[in-house]
Amino acid sequence: MRKSTSTTTTKSSPGDSSRFRDALRGWYEVHGRHGLPWRLTRDPYAVLVSEVMLQQTQVERVLPYYDRWLRRWPTLADLAADSPAEAIREWAGLGYNRRALYLHRTAQAALERQGGLLPGSEDELLALPGIGPYTARAVACFAFEQPTTPADTNIARVIARTQLGVYSQKEATAGEVDCAVRAILPLYAPRDHNL
Repeated sequence: MRKSTSTTTTKSSPGDSSRFRDALRGWYEVHGRHGLPWRLTRDPYAVLVSEVMLQQTQVERVLPYYDRWLRRWPTLADLAADSPAEAIREWAGLGYNRRALYLHRTAQAALERQGGLLPGSEDELLALPGIGPYTARAVACFAFEQPTTPADTNIARVIARTQLGVYSQKEATAGEVDCAVRAILPLYAPRDHNL
């Protein structure tokens, strides 16, 4: 039996999903960060770079690195042609240098397997080195408009509280959280919803 550590949350009904989605959209319109460069592109490579850089790193720290990285390596093929050492040098100061290596390996694998392009499906993205479920979903959704649900820890926490009636996503199974996230995904424009 699941124990809730808060009395302010309640489990939602299916009809609440659309109301919650509308409220979330309204909140984003007023408070969201609309001008972030990775929200303005559908280039799969640029989306991938942003998603990897944003892992455990604040937006303000990522912005200058993101811009420099894409100026230096505007395509996967450009990155794959350079050395892993150069990728780490460009990454210096951002932290978690292994992420730079994963980006480089992903670029090389995409060049070998996909002709330098990132695939659009979650399964194909997951087959590339260094891409996990969240990143695969994010690239599939933000670059290819696939109806999928990239849900990071913060999103999972909000969904647990508002849709599942528990204080933390740790009080629910991953399947329950995933199902609740999918329940609020609109049939049309999943990219806009997930931004």
